[in-house]
Amino acid sequence: MAKRTLRDGYKIMKNNHRGFVLIMTLTMISVLFIAVSFFSKWIENEVLFKNERSETYQQIIDKYNTLSTIIYMVSTRPTTYSGIAFPQRVDNSYPLPIDSEENMIRNAMGNELKLDDSLYQGIGSVLFSLQDDYGLISVNELTPKQISKLLDNDSNSSIDNQQRRLYPILRDYIDRDSHLRQDGAESTQYLQKGIIPPANHPLRTPEELMKVLEWKQLFPEKTFQKYQGHLTSTPNVTINLNTASREVMKIHGLSQQSIDKVIAFRQTQSININTVQKLLAPTELQNDGDNYLYFPSRSIRISLLSGPTGQIDQLYFSFAWVNEQSQPWLIRYKKTSVSSPKNHEHVNPTGQTLFDK
Repeated sequence: MAKRTLRDGYKIMKNNHRGFVLIMTLTMISVLFIAVSFFSKWIENEVLFKNERSETYQQIIDKYNTLSTIIYMVSTRPTTYSGIAFPQRVDNSYPLPIDSEENMIRNAMGNELKLDDSLYQGIGSVLFSLQDDYGLISVNELTPKQISKLLDNDSNSSIDNQQRRLYPILRDYIDRDSHLRQDGAESTQYLQKGIIPPANHPLRTPEELMKVLEWKQLFPEKTFQKYQGHLTSTPNVTINLNTASREVMKIHGLSQQSIDKVIAFRQTQSININTVQKLLAPTELQNDGDNYLYFPSRSIRISLLSGPTGQIDQLYFSFAWVNEQSQPWLIRYKKTSVSSPKNHEHVNPTGQTLFDK
């Protein structure tokens, strides 16, 4: 066997070293490639996050700017049968007659922001709607017939006998005494079932209905969610025909034919006590139509929608009258929910430059 010389050993070591350097070089390139890829992805995610966060901040700004503009308009503009009006001033006065007692223009002008939950374009991507409280059904004034209609509309007619209990139980929850109505429920009945006793106070929100004994069981959640947007806690005993929805008019007891006439009529003009008799059946009228309201209240639900798939913030405001010596407005309560595509089918322009961005 031939002996290896020192030169041979050096060549072997040199070849091994080259192989090691090649492996280390490839390893370092792989590590650097992974590091660069990771860093690149991290930068991309950071940029996306900052863009999304910027859009969210912008939506919040647009939402509050829209709300501030609405509050300003409702507080300073006159109201007609149809909504918040924008009359053109002539010589520092309004061209239409104003009711001296309420400082409000009565007749519709055609450029109102309607108070029937119509959808309008606000600032930026924000949409908004205004709903007069008189156009809603009061949970504090529900009648047995209205309760029955709410449940029957959900095709739940198998619990009629139990449904009858909902009315006296609700009245016992609201009234200030502890006298038990027939089929009602006071503190004893609540405590027996381990439930917080009744407030003996009018409901502060429609959602409080679910705290009333047996309502959560007999008033299906699906039904409540369906009609939640048509309910209010303001103690209205009747409805405003200029701002009530189809669902509200149906619950109130109007026929489908009358509802269709009302909706069609108010597309072009407002309803008042002189025109209502052409729209409703004689059985739906009392005292020539005095059993309905035609002018909006100063309690308004403001809904703010952030984009086509965003959330809805609903704020329930009570605004002071122009000549009232009190705070200009009060937020009674606020709630947040998720919007659905049907809420965005038709968006109206406000026609007011204050909403232009």
